[in-house]
Amino acid sequence: MPSRKTLKSCQDQLQKVKELAEELSHKQYSQKDVHKLQQKLHHIDAQYKEGIIDDRNVNDPTDDPYEHEGQAQLAEDLSATHEMLTRMLANTD
Repeated sequence: MPSRKTLKSCQDQLQKVKELAEELSHKQYSQKDVHKLQQKLHHIDAQYKEGIIDDRNVNDPTDDPYEHEGQAQLAEDLSATHEMLTRMLANTD
């Protein structure tokens, strides 16, 4: 079972990527700039997916990890950040 520290680490990393994306969106940026942020986001995604699998109670088949504290919010923030970077990428030449 992942610790709150693992979830907190993912949340902190995601917040940093969101801040960098927001800053970048107000400047002239290239596909390479956006791809760098997407790579960071992919790494966070991988950590999250590992954690969410480990967060489930293997003895309870009805255990929904999205009902665990912080999990749903992190999933929502990951999705929103992916969408933001996709829109930014679409705006590059």
